[in-house]
Amino acid sequence: MKKNEALPEKVKETESGAKKSARKTVTRTIIPAILCVLGAFALWLYVMQTESPTYTETVAGIEVKLEGIDELAEKTGLSVYSGEGTTVNVVVSGKKSLIARLSSGDVGATVDVSRIAAAGRHALPVVIDLPSGLTLTDTVPNSVTVYADETVSKTVPVREKLTHLELPADYKQGQIEFGFDTVTVEGPAGKVNGITEAQVVIDMADKTSSFSAIYPITFTDSLGAAVTMDYLKCSATEIDVSVPIYLTAELTVPYKFRYGLLPEDSVTVTLTPSVLTVTGDEKDVVSDSAISAVVIDEKAITSNSYSFTVTPEISSKLTLESGAGEIEVNVEIASSLITKTFTVKDIRVTGTSSECEPVDESVSVTLRGTKEQLEAVGDGDVYVTVDMTGYDDGSAGVVTRPAAVVVEAEGAESVFEVGSYSVQVKIS
Repeated sequence: MKKNEALPEKVKETESGAKKSARKTVTRTIIPAILCVLGAFALWLYVMQTESPTYTETVAGIEVKLEGIDELAEKTGLSVYSGEGTTVNVVVSGKKSLIARLSSGDVGATVDVSRIAAAGRHALPVVIDLPSGLTLTDTVPNSVTVYADETVSKTVPVREKLTHLELPADYKQGQIEFGFDTVTVEGPAGKVNGITEAQVVIDMADKTSSFSAIYPITFTDSLGAAVTMDYLKCSATEIDVSVPIYLTAELTVPYKFRYGLLPEDSVTVTLTPSVLTVTGDEKDVVSDSAISAVVIDEKAITSNSYSFTVTPEISSKLTLESGAGEIEVNVEIASSLITKTFTVKDIRVTGTSSECEPVDESVSVTLRGTKEQLEAVGDGDVYVTVDMTGYDDGSAGVVTRPAAVVVEAEGAESVFEVGSYSVQVKIS
């Protein structure tokens, strides 16, 4: 038969069946083998994670806590002043699953100082507390050196330490006030006896006005060095502080006219002294109410020259450093303003329904103004009013009441009366 001749159909079918049979055989043998390998690997992982009893780990930097401090003080009157902050390294063993979850926060390290019976140096064993399922293999170091001393208390004064104290000119710092004057410290004699004061550090940078704040307290020794507060108890750790800062300044004494009737260009006022030196808090010194204005009653000035003395009214928050206790006030009125007297017969009673009539037939009234203004005023342009408010209660008799002067004349708006006036009124 030639090679290129087609094989009989039966032979072809036989060869195809053989190949399929071989593939099935390979599948049946290789897949189980792979599954066995995977299962073995999973079993190995499980054993390594959960069943290995010899896996170890070092946990470093475990802080040692001191216990029994209060009990030690009660039993022996002793205090410890070392040991806090000591760290140890701990070697533990156990299942890997437990080790893998372990952190430094899960490990406790303590030293019981209540076992100390006398002052001095003591090496105390470190007790390790581990989570359940773990075993302690080693502790390095396995003991902590603790020093004990007699417990004493001491009362020290509170004092300030000012920094950046560069006050501007004319400013000065006053007496500092503290919420309390002393602080009591209790602890080991070796530390307590070295403390000399409770210091409050106050930064004065850019301070030009009084201020108050709460400051921390720092305890210092005789050299001014800060004493650490480890193993110490104190009655206070912070304090209220008030720091007064005063400004000294020269202030001009202000003045004003009571009614504002005199033109500014027709009057000259001289105050002696005109300047007062005061001291106080900055906001009070620069306040408009630092010195009250001297009040000048222009209606009381009967001539063109008038003088009187007055006590300056200074804010109660300020101190008068220099300047007279009284101020002399001199008022000079220009000659352009003159006075003229009028006999006023028009007396009007107001403010009552009772029958009242003036006893006085007329009132002599003096007016001030320019010559032209006064010439525009006639006798009929001036009248006085008497307010009898409050006399409707059935009273009878003659009473003296203040009288107000009214000028109604065209061109005489700036004219005003000089002096004060009163009228007798009869109540029927």
